[in-house]
Amino acid sequence: MFLLFDENVPYKFVKGLALIEEANHKSRIMAVIMHPKDVPNEGASDEEQIEYAGKKDGVIISFDVSLRLTTL
Repeated sequence: MFLLFDENVPYKFVKGLALIEEANHKSRIMAVIMHPKDVPNEGASDEEQIEYAGKKDGVIISFDVSLRLTTL
C-alpha cells in the first residue's frame, strides 16, 4: 500500500506515521507512507502528484478541497 500525503500536511506528522508503520511488525498489511519532500517530484502540480501515486497504485491523502476537484 502506498500513501502519499499532500504538501499541506505537516512533514513531521507524515514522518511520524511512517515511523509508526515501520515499527508495526504485527500487521499483515505494509504501507509506504511518504510526503512530497521524500519523492522525486516535490513541488509538482496536483495532476503530476496524482499520476505519481497512480503509477504506484497509491492513494493521496489531502485536506485540500481543490485536489478533489482535479481530474485527469
